[in-house]
This record gives sequence, C-alpha cells and structure tokens, in this order.
Amino acid sequence: MARRKKFERERDLVRISDLYVRGVTQAAIAEEIGYTQQTVSNDIKEIQRRWLSHTTRNLDEAKAEELAKIDRLELEYWERYAASRDNRVETFTDGKGIKRTVVIPRNKRHPFGNKDDLEGVRKCILNRIALLGLEAAKVLDIDGDIKILVEYVDKNNSN
Repeated sequence: MARRKKFERERDLVRISDLYVRGVTQAAIAEEIGYTQQTVSNDIKEIQRRWLSHTTRNLDEAKAEELAKIDRLELEYWERYAASRDNRVETFTDGKGIKRTVVIPRNKRHPFGNKDDLEGVRKCILNRIALLGLEAAKVLDIDGDIKILVEYVDKNNSN
C-alpha cells in the first residue's frame, strides 16, 4: 500500500478518532478505513498524544478563562456593594402622569452596605484560591506520634 500523504493521514486521524471514542476495535477500524491494524494502532497513539498535549495546554487556558470570570464577578460584587452604600435616585411617573424624582437614603437596615455583596466577594476570593491551588494544608498531631495532613476547608462555605 502506498504511503499516505499528510492530508490523508489527518483525514484518517479524524475518522479513526471518531470510531475509537465510540469503542470500535482497532481491527474493525482497520477494516472500515482499509489500513492494517498496526497503522490504526500507530494512528491511535498519535491521537492520544495530541489529546494529552491539547488537554495540558487547554488546562492553563481554561484556568485563565475561569480566573477572568471570577475577576469580573468580584468586580460586579464590589460595584453592587459600593452602590448599596450610596443614596439611590429613582424616577417614576405618578398617577397624574407627572414624572417625579426621589432620593432614597442609604438602606437603614444595612448602613454599611449589603453584606450579601461582601459575601459574594469572599466566595470569589475562595474560588480563586482553590483554582490556583493556594489552599493551605493543616498538619494535625495525634498523640504526639502520628501526623496527618488535612486539606483546608472553609467552615463557612460547605459547598
């Protein structure tokens, strides 16, 4: 059999990958595409190598994307918190069709701002720490002899 050209191998890799992830055996794939089982085996090794390379590279990209989302969400929580500390101005139309503007003073129940927004900031920080793997481990000393590592668990956030 003639040696495949590069574009032919790439085309075959796509087809083999599709069959492989569906659980089709190498022998059946070889029969379907018209190559030897050894060629299919070599192609599957190349597919797996690419998957591993792609996954490793994409893990960093995925972390960066998630960090950007966390940063954006944290910014929104900070903006909402700042807004909850300020007076609000609302415009409405009364029953006679006249536009009126009123200034609503800072929330008297929460004069220092909405604590739910600060909780959102805290969760963003904890998520960022977890994503970056910055959790501190604690060492527990049991009976002076046995030491065990315990992963950091935020007692306030059991999610």
